[in-house]
Amino acid sequence: MEDMVHDALRQNESWQASTSNNIEEAPNEETQRFFNFLLDANQPLYGGASDSKLSMCVRLLACKSNWNIPNQGIDFIAKMVMDATPIKSGLPKTYYDAKKVCIKVGITIAED
Repeated sequence: MEDMVHDALRQNESWQASTSNNIEEAPNEETQRFFNFLLDANQPLYGGASDSKLSMCVRLLACKSNWNIPNQGIDFIAKMVMDATPIKSGLPKTYYDAKKVCIKVGITIAED
């Protein structure tokens, strides 16, 4: 997701450079909030981890979608993962938590 955002910004930067006098404008508050959330969501869960909060949320929602698991089943899986890992911060606790993270970064979630 982060690579896609950077690619889009680079394309936008080249267009802006040709249409302006290289005056850099600070992002508005909503955009800055989105980028801050995206950076936070893409941080590794712990040192050396290959998964981030966002990737874990997407994987949980993929389980729900691929195998038609009810929300309570996803809540159970999320709790099981939380119980089995030493580091709890960043992991979604419920289906609703995972869904919120995905929606904040613009991933569309089908209604249940």
